[in-house]
Amino acid sequence: MKNSSPIKRTILFLTIAVFVFCLLTYFVGFWVISTEWKREFSTEQISNWTKDIENTPKISENFKSIFSTLKPFASKNEIKIKYHDYIWKHLFGFWPKRRHSSNFYSQKVAELILKTDERIWKNLFDQSLILAFGIENFVTPSKCVDYYLNNVIVYYPINSIDTIHKITGINGIANYKFNKNIVELTEDEVLEVIVSFDFGNKRLDKFYDSALLEKRKKTLKLMLKRKKLNK
Repeated sequence: MKNSSPIKRTILFLTIAVFVFCLLTYFVGFWVISTEWKREFSTEQISNWTKDIENTPKISENFKSIFSTLKPFASKNEIKIKYHDYIWKHLFGFWPKRRHSSNFYSQKVAELILKTDERIWKNLFDQSLILAFGIENFVTPSKCVDYYLNNVIVYYPINSIDTIHKITGINGIANYKFNKNIVELTEDEVLEVIVSFDFGNKRLDKFYDSALLEKRKKTLKLMLKRKKLNK
């Protein structure tokens, strides 16, 4: 029993030391990542990019209301939410399994910007996370959504998977599928554009599967109805 006390003290000391280390890692890491954009990018670059985002055309309220209900974004500082996952990944080596209320559009915008930058980025995810912190200092997540939906590139097959058609933005999809501007779309057409947007980004082989497209559209319609009832 006499030897148990020093052992307990050692365990307690080590536990406190690990806890303090984790706290320091979190706060120092947050400071480094949240300010790294000032060192990585010039003032002129940040100014030009944020002006482009601010000046992007506003997405129609009807479309944006449905889109944000199905794919929500935070009202402010959404990238800070993702920072928790980022630190967890670097501390423990894997991403935490939890669902987010935000789709992190500031980082999606940062990825779009960096893909058009003349420099070649070795780690696009890390660099886009750093740039997203800078972007959120000057523009709102809502403007990031507008910019992303106006500028995202999607690829659709034409008649077959061998011939690919490149479309820019949600308006491009609406025009391609319905020969309409997004402000003219019905709710059913908006849902089909969103499904096509998802398929055009990830599942080209499913683009002409009308049964699957219709099934996905019905699923989104049910999700939309439930979320509206829960508001």
